Amino acid sequence: MKSSPSQPASTRTGSETLEPFAVTRKQLFQLFSSPRMVQRMMAAGWIARVRNGRSGRAALFDYSSAVAAYERFKRGEEPPLLPCEVKRKAP
Repeated sequence: MKSSPSQPASTRTGSETLEPFAVTRKQLFQLFSSPRMVQRMMAAGWIARVRNGRSGRAALFDYSSAVAAYERFKRGEEPPLLPCEVKRKAP
């Protein structure tokens, strides 16, 4: 199975599919189709950071925690608003 750099690679071996261990922030934005939701999930601690980014190296996030965050979202849970969003909603 071919994968593009913008999508996490999945490898099919027999009847099993191997998922990636880690994904970049850009890949998370593509998986969830909502950068703001990903930011909320990361701020709430729903998505675990594996490695901090620095010049020339992207931050990596745990793929299984992203899947768990999606499952929480599917069940109707929502991460809290970011501080910048709370200020905007206040009268």
